[in-house]
Amino acid sequence: MVGRFTPDARVDQYLHREVFRRIRARSLAKARRAVRPVDASVIQRFVIERQGVGPVGAERHEDMDGLLRVIEQLEGVFLPAALWEGSVFPARLRDYEPMMLDAALASGDVVWVGSSPTGDGRTGDIAWFLADSPLLPAREQHADDDGGEGAVEVTNERGHEVPAGRAKAVTTRISPPSTTATTPSTRPTTTILEDALMSALSRGGAYPIARLVELATRYAADHDHGAMAGSPTPDATGIDQEEWGRALWALVWRGSVTNSSFAPVRMRASMVEPSRASGPGVHGGGYGAGGYGAGSYRGRRLRRSGRPCSDRAYGVARAFSRWHGDLGGLWSMTGPGSAGVEERLVALVESMLDRYGIVAQPLVEKEAVPGGFSSLYPVLHGMENAGVLLRGMFVKGYGASQFARRDTIDDLRRVASAGIHDDDDHASHDPVVLDARDPANLAGWGVPWPEDRGDGRVRPTHRTGGMVAFVAGAPVLFAAPSARHLLGFVGNTPSGDGSAEQGHGSHDALRGDNLAAAVREVALTAVRSGLRNVTFRDIDGAPFDMRNPATGRMREAGFTPGPQGMTWYR
Repeated sequence: MVGRFTPDARVDQYLHREVFRRIRARSLAKARRAVRPVDASVIQRFVIERQGVGPVGAERHEDMDGLLRVIEQLEGVFLPAALWEGSVFPARLRDYEPMMLDAALASGDVVWVGSSPTGDGRTGDIAWFLADSPLLPAREQHADDDGGEGAVEVTNERGHEVPAGRAKAVTTRISPPSTTATTPSTRPTTTILEDALMSALSRGGAYPIARLVELATRYAADHDHGAMAGSPTPDATGIDQEEWGRALWALVWRGSVTNSSFAPVRMRASMVEPSRASGPGVHGGGYGAGGYGAGSYRGRRLRRSGRPCSDRAYGVARAFSRWHGDLGGLWSMTGPGSAGVEERLVALVESMLDRYGIVAQPLVEKEAVPGGFSSLYPVLHGMENAGVLLRGMFVKGYGASQFARRDTIDDLRRVASAGIHDDDDHASHDPVVLDARDPANLAGWGVPWPEDRGDGRVRPTHRTGGMVAFVAGAPVLFAAPSARHLLGFVGNTPSGDGSAEQGHGSHDALRGDNLAAAVREVALTAVRSGLRNVTFRDIDGAPFDMRNPATGRMREAGFTPGPQGMTWYR
């Protein structure tokens, strides 16, 4: 190797490649030893800051640019639709409104993709992507797609099937066509409808549901799918509305179809299961603050196309002029997801670095990356050899193989130093409340949940709806508004002087201003997510009554005593 390898070199120098490898290995080892791992509270505080999360009214992003930045940072994270709009977006955007999301979708800048864990549920999880993102999942291949006759089978490295939407870092292989002949008369009606819908969408473009069904019906008629005519239906056309809707949403939850609006997902999340006694189209209430039920397309009249069509196709358009609200908007394919496996893996690593600052085993498990940490290690190792990343123990409890950029390591040191020297920085001790499944919540990942003072009946979990209150990055309180329980954590109660009170239960902790503020922030966050009133019956298993010293702290936080416990009224 020829070059100038020392700072004061004035002429070219020569260096054997093996010697260079030894120097580089020793330099990396020295850099790893120089980094002292920080506590879990430091990385938690760092991630909250990095993702723009703030207390209610002090969120760090705003406007459409802020929304696009949040979506970019959280690309590929699958969460329930109501959680996105009720908690995740509002926790980061001061002025979040559902119409902002619909505007971003209408502009073509972003795409949503569905993934159902069970494959047959009414609602699944949703992930967001920038329209040109290499992380955009590859949709399933259908028999009538131009790409081939077989179906795309997405598997992880162990051969286990992975939901289509979660196939960001897996190998995609095309399974050969079945050797068993399947005729239209022997195939399930739903499968026939799915093929017909995919055939219509494979032409490109986006369609309102009536036009889409018209095209799909023509396709089915051309391919002699007579089984469609025998399906049970209340309409003279012989087409069952619920069958079409079921087929379309099955494609949505497989990651094959998306929409120009988020209103159909909102509506579906707020719908109750239709009763055959009451007929289709009976829906429950909306989601509240999340805007669910808004933007309904129910009652919208669809005009007949000017082009000639068969009587059957026209009958379809006329019969479906009153679609359910969960079938509005313009439907299209999610896209081919053309990025190769290596490009997808690199993009996934970059996305995790953007989201958390580091890549480590616990965070990979949190992300449910197919193939686990081993699938990302070759990319991480290559980026380390290229000098892009450093490997070391940056966070206690996160294992020996942690990867981060140099500037991230400096930022972690800055946050750790601020936790020691910012005694007068009251903003740093303002409580922040996250949903237990929020991507910014690291509690319970890598390091166990802190010890609590509960009686064992209530345990902190990562279920949707649970809330975790943080002060200076340390979890101080777990709240379950639906079950009306509070649970305090031991040893994580900042006293206001930069230190942490050790060995105190939450009963004593709630006498402090910080914990009272944490309970108040829990209530404000719950109301922001759509709850009208927030009631808690007990804390650590002890009911709120006159004998409980925490009752007074709850009063100071704004709660009112009542028969059911302590209530925060909106």
